[in-house]
Amino acid sequence: MTQRTDSRSPRNLTVLLADRLPALCADVGPGGLCMQMAGVFVPGAKVHGSVVVGRKRIPFFGEVAWARPGDLKRRSLSRVGIRFVEPSPELSSVLAAADAY
Repeated sequence: MTQRTDSRSPRNLTVLLADRLPALCADVGPGGLCMQMAGVFVPGAKVHGSVVVGRKRIPFFGEVAWARPGDLKRRSLSRVGIRFVEPSPELSSVLAAADAY
């Protein structure tokens, strides 16, 4: 597994995988994001979806870099790391603007 080279910022955003499967964004940066969700994906899987910022859905395409299954008994969600395959200039500019505040 390749270590990330970009910084990440904690975010409380909604992620929609395939624009219908909801997840919670734990952190995001120019190279990828970490999300929490009920299901789990296999590392290497290709994914697409969108990050919801306000009323806007900003699309992304990525690959699962790592995944840790949750524990239903402890009510913990799975954590999944996504490496962006095609960086989104729109997402980067929205996040940079939010960091300015």
